[in-house]
Amino acid sequence: FINSRKENNKLIVHILVDALAQHLIDIYGWDIMPNTYNFFKDNGAFFENAYSQSEWTLPSITSLFTGEYTNKHLIFHPRDQKKIKLPTLADELSKNGFYTFSCSAIRLVNPFNGFDKGFDRFINANGKDDNFIINQAIEQIDSYSGSQYLFLGLFDFHDYNDSVIGISNQYKSNLIDFDYSMHTNSLVDMPYKNNNKNKSKSSLFNQARVNRAKNALIQLDKKLNRLFKFIEDHDMKSIVIVNADHGVHSLKKINNERLLSSNRQKVVFLYKDNNLTKGTDDPKEIIELPSMLFNTLGLDNPFKYEKKDYALSESIYPNRHYEISIRTKKHVFFYFLSWDKLLKNNLQPCFSSISLLNDESNILNNKLPEFKRLSLIALKHASLTFKSLKNQF
Repeated sequence: FINSRKENNKLIVHILVDALAQHLIDIYGWDIMPNTYNFFKDNGAFFENAYSQSEWTLPSITSLFTGEYTNKHLIFHPRDQKKIKLPTLADELSKNGFYTFSCSAIRLVNPFNGFDKGFDRFINANGKDDNFIINQAIEQIDSYSGSQYLFLGLFDFHDYNDSVIGISNQYKSNLIDFDYSMHTNSLVDMPYKNNNKNKSKSSLFNQARVNRAKNALIQLDKKLNRLFKFIEDHDMKSIVIVNADHGVHSLKKINNERLLSSNRQKVVFLYKDNNLTKGTDDPKEIIELPSMLFNTLGLDNPFKYEKKDYALSESIYPNRHYEISIRTKKHVFFYFLSWDKLLKNNLQPCFSSISLLNDESNILNNKLPEFKRLSLIALKHASLTFKSLKNQF
């Protein structure tokens, strides 16, 4: 460690909460996370219309680290253990003099897929709880006075669907919330696989699951408050981010069969800096984060994210249908293509539709000009996906 004067340094704390869907905040409001709200309300931005670029952890966090869609970084296969090759946020911050540190309990964020790339210190905290990770973060900040970037992967919230959850969540929940015989697969980790053709995703909704998620979020907020207080005492000008990699299907009743529904893609995204960044209700992609950070720091930006009036998500999974969703401020467009057609560059969709953003199951007339515009965006993106995959399958 080479320490330098505190006033010349910058602290960035990036907190990723696995599966933290924005829909929980939409349901209960920020009263459910009062400590988090109070920390971000001054000089903080609340992006309440933010979307992940994939539906599950491995490709989504890779997109977050690289600032690229799945069809560019190609980390999507559940068994290949291909390593990240593109420059990451940790890589680029390290080049700019930041000491980089990661402590994550998220099971897929490990060196096997190259998630240690760019980090000077990497703790694979699989099986550790949030308190362990927060303690490690406090020790790291307290030990080193140089500019540093901390990535913290929290997993406790993810486990509200499991049969063994924290005692505080058990205590605050009703007994009926633990009748697991009534529940279907939580689908938090892996992409949706519907083996029963007569079962829709709406059957995954379960109020008991929502109740447990609410209590888990209340406990998470209490844990985060300890870290927030330490950060404020250490450096009031720190940059702090809280976001998620994906949501879950089970928090709201839906009537469509889309894998990339807003339940799954709409995520919490909070950003606090000293530049008074303002939140917006425009669609926001989480892959913008690396570019946002470099702009805030006033450094030459290697990510060069181009702002758009839409947020695009895609699902690439071997031998499964390829899907794209595109969300504007008013509409959502779905594009659906079989795996075989994608690999043959036959990009005419098996299914495509446009709906209002707040009513995804109500399909609108495909004669709308917006349908044509978003169709062209989807076709262009699918073409790039084919070019990326053609040498792999």
